[in-house]
Amino acid sequence: MDKDKLLLDVALNLRKLSDSLMAYVDAVIATPPCDENIKEEPTESVKVETDEDLKKKKEKLVLEARAILGTKVTAEAQELIRSYGVQNLSKVDIASFEDLISKAKELTDAPK
Repeated sequence: MDKDKLLLDVALNLRKLSDSLMAYVDAVIATPPCDENIKEEPTESVKVETDEDLKKKKEKLVLEARAILGTKVTAEAQELIRSYGVQNLSKVDIASFEDLISKAKELTDAPK
């Protein structure tokens, strides 16, 4: 009878092991992968500005700067443009326009 009891204990232990393995498998299936080596795609798309985009942006900035500079004393406006190392507004580097526009707003208004 000891042999039968021993076999029954082994069978019960195998059953418990089987239940534990099934619970583990269910947990693994339900859990998303968390491998650090998996690279996720960025959630935001990165917009690359094309030459055409930059050209349109610069045209818009030139028009804005011209509108502001047109209301200022001409000599001061020309001096501001030259401070960027160019003779005319369209030659100013696109990266400098925000600074140029803020400085242009500070210039003296032309007499009316």
